[in-house]
Amino acid sequence: MSGKGDYPPPSQESPSPPQPGQQSFISLGLRPSVIKALKNAFPNFVAPTETQSRLIPDLLEGRQDILVLDETGTGKSFGILLGLLNKPRLRMKDETTEQPRSKLSITSLYLVPHKDLANQLYIWVKAMTEASSTHNAPALSSVAQVLVRDGRKHLTAGLDALKEDPPHILIATPQAVVDVCEQDPSAIPFSEISTVVVDEIDYLVEAVPRSIDPRKVVKETRRLQKHPGVTSELLSRIYESRVTERSHEEFVAEPATVPQLVVSSATVRSNLSSHLFFTSGWMRKHNTSIIHGPNYDKDVAARGLGGVDVHHSVVIVQNNEAKNIPQAAPGPKIAPPSLSDGEENLVDIDASEEQKALFSEKPSPFDQQIFETIGMAFAMDVPSVALLVLESSAPVHRAVYDLRSLGINAIAMDVTETEKGGAHLLNRSDMSQFTANPVLLVCTRATARGIDFPELTHVFIVDMFSGPMKGQLVDEYLHVAGRVGRFGRGGKVITFINDNKTRKDQPSSRYELPRVLRVLDSIGAKPVRFEHFD
Repeated sequence: MSGKGDYPPPSQESPSPPQPGQQSFISLGLRPSVIKALKNAFPNFVAPTETQSRLIPDLLEGRQDILVLDETGTGKSFGILLGLLNKPRLRMKDETTEQPRSKLSITSLYLVPHKDLANQLYIWVKAMTEASSTHNAPALSSVAQVLVRDGRKHLTAGLDALKEDPPHILIATPQAVVDVCEQDPSAIPFSEISTVVVDEIDYLVEAVPRSIDPRKVVKETRRLQKHPGVTSELLSRIYESRVTERSHEEFVAEPATVPQLVVSSATVRSNLSSHLFFTSGWMRKHNTSIIHGPNYDKDVAARGLGGVDVHHSVVIVQNNEAKNIPQAAPGPKIAPPSLSDGEENLVDIDASEEQKALFSEKPSPFDQQIFETIGMAFAMDVPSVALLVLESSAPVHRAVYDLRSLGINAIAMDVTETEKGGAHLLNRSDMSQFTANPVLLVCTRATARGIDFPELTHVFIVDMFSGPMKGQLVDEYLHVAGRVGRFGRGGKVITFINDNKTRKDQPSSRYELPRVLRVLDSIGAKPVRFEHFD
């Protein structure tokens, strides 16, 4: 499909020759067949990023664990995927006959927080597999499979596929892996896996914050010991030999059956780093390669986004008025999106009959004036694709119903379906279908992580700052805002504060605005006016 332009590659700018001194993919140790498939599927990728240049050789060598720390949009996940594709496949011996088994083993386990990110990675692998020009190219199911919770399908069809044709790379959510192992412990033999990857590690693994009252540290530590979380339990099971070794720095040799561990995120605070190396015992600091790009700052409070032209705005909505905050500086003057001449291609925007049956008689949890304001911003400023990010527990389909009832072309994000976001992963040269019918993809903060839409220009945020101010809030904002500005491109991040809500008879902005300003200040960003609400 990649040959027809139907599969979405990770975002990248137009092709340009490698710069002097810049490494090539072949110099990193990738096989010619992998490089050829990469170039056929994603011709815009001509040279690795600096992070990929350091990451891929260490991943291929396999002798050290890897901690990947870099800004959003710098190619961490795609670089890891390229390295995993290049790893050799193993055929284990049958324990009874001592003869090589007929089926190959799973080489790598790639853990991600949600199904959309899993399917994005799978789509990249699919594009390269189908772009391979070799006559003996393997079947896609033997290269990669996705294992996520979908009712009980992961325990029926998913488990059957896994046993019938174990993939080179298993892309999965931690809970799905645990479910499968409980039903069939032999389905995923951890001792045969070469590499385990945990993407968005700070989302999947919780560590005791260092900023809390010291008196609460003991209480939090006991809570996490009692309820460590699914990912932590899974990693402790895989790395049991390390966990039981009390003196990590003196640990020299370990069984060959212990897989290399690769963890990655744009936001790994010192408490999580300490947890990875010492408290949990999963990683050994003396034998871990710590990789980051040239602009990465170890102090998360000073780190910004990957893009160089990302503008942050805050809009207060109250009664019938939407206005910029007084602290905002003049923003860039950008021409409004141009409309396509092909009016016959315009979509008919209305809630579906199914949505009407579900929601028309029920009160909405969302403030309709906020949605009307978002609709105005969307109509006046978005050329093709924008992302509306709701709080993690928000009912996405209800939000879509409300937005479509207001005439906004909103769709619940689901990258497995072309019309629900899959098509917008694609970096096409012909953008006419998107500019004719701009789309507002709707998701939650949890499902926004790691998603890469090349033509995305706007992120709209609601209800992020209504809770208590914590260090994790900065990280969450970085990950949500990081959906734009990828590979150095620009974009706009607009936070909407609903002043129709009150707390102790005071407007919400009194509580939320200081939090927004503190977060922006901590990442070195200054708010600018969103010109349409001046």
